[in-house]
Amino acid sequence: MKKWFAALIGCAIILAGAQQGWASPPPEDTSTIGLDGDGGRRRADDPAPPPEVERILASRRVARLEALRSFSVTPQGVVAKSELSSASAVTPLSGDVPTFSSYMVTNWQRQQCSNWCGPASMRMALSHMSVVKTQSELAASVGTTCGGTGTYLGTMHSVLNGIGSGRGFAWDIQWLPYTPTSADKSAYSGRLYVSILGLTGSGRRYPLIGNMYMVSGGPHAPGYSGTKTYKHHVEINGFKDYGGTSQVQDPASGMSGFEAVPSTYHIESDKLVTILGARGYLY
Repeated sequence: MKKWFAALIGCAIILAGAQQGWASPPPEDTSTIGLDGDGGRRRADDPAPPPEVERILASRRVARLEALRSFSVTPQGVVAKSELSSASAVTPLSGDVPTFSSYMVTNWQRQQCSNWCGPASMRMALSHMSVVKTQSELAASVGTTCGGTGTYLGTMHSVLNGIGSGRGFAWDIQWLPYTPTSADKSAYSGRLYVSILGLTGSGRRYPLIGNMYMVSGGPHAPGYSGTKTYKHHVEINGFKDYGGTSQVQDPASGMSGFEAVPSTYHIESDKLVTILGARGYLY
């Protein structure tokens, strides 16, 4: 039996152990955790979205299928069903040629408290939707305080959609297994592509929020120690390589112990989905 120990650093919890080689998720020992950057795995009692949110999400799902019908979606990004021409696709092109890259405006914010990566990521996402909320307001909405508990992705989902549904927008949620499959990675690439480009029926562009679970010995985002485990929320505001690479805004950047973490960085989308395993993302 592996022994686990934990220490808090910023929004992230550091645990001993290795991600690779487990057929199923190991138990997440919380006995030594004083604070947590997230709220853990999916809960069985998550409420269903209200009807007004479901209406928006149903419309977005139809639009997403239509937007991707001419393409094949892979873990490495969106590709044309017919062979791509050699022409550069750094700007949106019509027809069956996908868009190489697209970014929403940079609006990075550092989290104001060690456990506020969730509220900070929510604040950035809402700002992209032209809604201004402070980290303090959002922390209160998800039921945490400075130095208090971490933020559960399902609660973030409900709060964001409570704010957005009256304004005509709502995020969908995808929970992931501990070891995401190739299909999970392809689905993420397509959702990233459609959300950032605004191929959502309404034309509204959506950033994503990712709930990272970086385990010692497994893949890590730039600037994080590969020998430690972090539970953390980030915002995803762009892509390149046709969705094969994600652009992340990381609210931990510059905090004590996280000086090496860039505020904005690129990461391969299939690697990012692996990091989101046992957690999930909003899109």
